[in-house]
Amino acid sequence: MTKELSKIIDIESALKVLNDLKIKNLEPEQIKKLFEKAAEKKAINEILSSAKISGIDINKEIDDFLKTRKSKYTQRTYSNSIKKWLFYCHKNLIDPRNPGSKDADLYASYCREKQTASTANININAVSSFYTFIQKHHKISSPFIRVERSNKFTNVKNIPTQLEIDTIKSIISEKYHSAIDAMTLRGFRIGSLTQLQVKSDQTFLTYSKGKVWTGRLPDCLILPSGIPFDHIIPGSIQKAFQRASKALQKAGRIEHVYSVHDLRHFYACNEYKKSNDLYRLKIMLNHDNINTTIQYLKSLNIL
Repeated sequence: MTKELSKIIDIESALKVLNDLKIKNLEPEQIKKLFEKAAEKKAINEILSSAKISGIDINKEIDDFLKTRKSKYTQRTYSNSIKKWLFYCHKNLIDPRNPGSKDADLYASYCREKQTASTANININAVSSFYTFIQKHHKISSPFIRVERSNKFTNVKNIPTQLEIDTIKSIISEKYHSAIDAMTLRGFRIGSLTQLQVKSDQTFLTYSKGKVWTGRLPDCLILPSGIPFDHIIPGSIQKAFQRASKALQKAGRIEHVYSVHDLRHFYACNEYKKSNDLYRLKIMLNHDNINTTIQYLKSLNIL
């Protein structure tokens, strides 16, 4: 179904997809999802066209803005966040060329109500950064300047147990297992996996948040030399992990709903407990400074 959704650009393409899939074989919820996707893409295209006519080519501004993000994963994430904002503007009759501070506040509240805290922060920060970028080139001010943003380390995170991770893995496609192991046993961020280069001696090099990250894989994690995860799609792993986690939590088999980033939390806690060495953990997590590591452990209720 995901492959089919990517083909939808308007109502006509949605109807073609329905015909190809044979509508009688689809559930009502699947049909609804197809047309919701068509409506969303149509709305975004209309907004981009009207903005271009008015003198601001938002499509070009988005492309130029995304080029300022060093990580390809961040580029994709911010691109999706901006599209969500444009669709929100369309639904609420907001002109994205000149939104007000009230619009920004309401959107921030909407994100926090409908999304997890981390996802809401990503979406709000992405749009805020986009408008800060635009105001350098056009006579508009960013409406998100005064939007309150929660500190990413404020809320105490839930950490899965090894048993819970194994339980989640048991109902996820095996093609994702080695990626889950890499995040669990070495603390990789999901976005760094596609660029991970492994040598025959199990040393590695990758990029995370635009920075080089080097080190050695632990003995318990054996990966083939080369680029073992160049074929994976981070978003697909995230969604599969989230779906499995939600289903298992609802069934009472795990305590919380977890994300793939919680695997990095699991790694950080276990690694710190081995020696209580903050500086070693800073290096293992590829943090910029020791204060980041300290705040990270506090958010995990370890310090």
